[in-house]
Amino acid sequence: MNSKTFKLILPALLALVLNLVAQSAFAEALDLKTGTWETTATTTIQGMPIPKATLAQLSASAREQVEQQMRERAAKPHTQTLRSCVTQDKLNRSDLLQSGHPDCKRKILSQDAHKLEVEERCPPPISSKSHYLLVTKTPDRYDSTIDVRQGESGKIHIEMTGQWISAECNEPTEE
Repeated sequence: MNSKTFKLILPALLALVLNLVAQSAFAEALDLKTGTWETTATTTIQGMPIPKATLAQLSASAREQVEQQMRERAAKPHTQTLRSCVTQDKLNRSDLLQSGHPDCKRKILSQDAHKLEVEERCPPPISSKSHYLLVTKTPDRYDSTIDVRQGESGKIHIEMTGQWISAECNEPTEE
């Protein structure tokens, strides 16, 4: 997977996790501060997370390029850092960020002030099953893991740490 493709996937997963933080109005909210947050995510991909049917739609040269990129990337961690703004209004409205996957079905397995555990299933064309666990260490720090099974043999594992930066919100950035 090339850097451009990865940059498209990681923000969607990050957005999903942050959206899930605010999604359940009936459960106790996570004990997190509002403002600018910096999140570092380390992603490891195994297998082929792109379905065979999707690959079959590519030209032979494009398919070979994608497969080569996946082989080169196999089991090699890739780390990316993002900044985002978390407002109380977004938390209250469960509108922190959109997941980018409107057809996916999410189920909150457990939630309290210090932990959020979610399962998500997405339909074709890129079917996936995901498990998310977010644990607050303090109101200004969280750890999260995301495990995704996608495609016929793809596994994506993401370890994330979030650190509150300031009460002021700036435009999201990516490093």
